[in-house]
Amino acid sequence: MMEAFIKEQDIRRPQLLSVWHSMKPSHLTNAATRTTVNFSILYGAGPTNISRQLGISRTEAKELIDQYFNTYTGLKKYMRGVVEAAHSDGL
Repeated sequence: MMEAFIKEQDIRRPQLLSVWHSMKPSHLTNAATRTTVNFSILYGAGPTNISRQLGISRTEAKELIDQYFNTYTGLKKYMRGVVEAAHSDGL
């Protein structure tokens, strides 16, 4: 993800391709849906939210989210750090 960002590429594209193609879920064939889910995860949506967006079970949604964060291992830590900094710095 960082490599794409540094190269000023659309960072959603590599994310979506690697996560979604590895899972091959039939409910993520539409690019707009993939983009929506991508941003939902980045903004902290949980399994309930994702399951409602896609019309899938919470279990499937959790697997999707887990796969996303397993693919981008440093992302969850970074997101936690941003939230912690906002709490401690009042931003």
